[in-house]
Amino acid sequence: MNLKKIKTFHLLLAVLCLVVVLSAAGAILFVAPPPSQETIDAVKTRFVLRDVEHGLLMYQRQFERHPDESTWLDELRASEGDVADLGVDAWGRIVEVDFKEWEIRSAGLDGVMGNEDDVTLAITQLQAP
Repeated sequence: MNLKKIKTFHLLLAVLCLVVVLSAAGAILFVAPPPSQETIDAVKTRFVLRDVEHGLLMYQRQFERHPDESTWLDELRASEGDVADLGVDAWGRIVEVDFKEWEIRSAGLDGVMGNEDDVTLAITQLQAP
């Protein structure tokens, strides 16, 4: 009688282990869908905004001022060695820098500034001239 109980216990334990393993595998494979292209592009654009912020900081350290708002990209590219893709978001558009609001902005997927798909970064390390 004890042998039958032990075999039953081992069988139930094996089934329980199988259920746990299959549940974990299912959670990994099916719960987390791959990111959309829109999400990937937004992440790439955040890196672009960080690069612009870094370039602006380096520019300010070198020239003791930030570039002019209307010519910031040309000035920044010239100081960085004319990096052609500096300031271009994942959708191929030039980002905006607002020295009044201290933000760097991309219009996002739709190309229209001021709605929910915009990607923005607050400029935190620059100083007012």
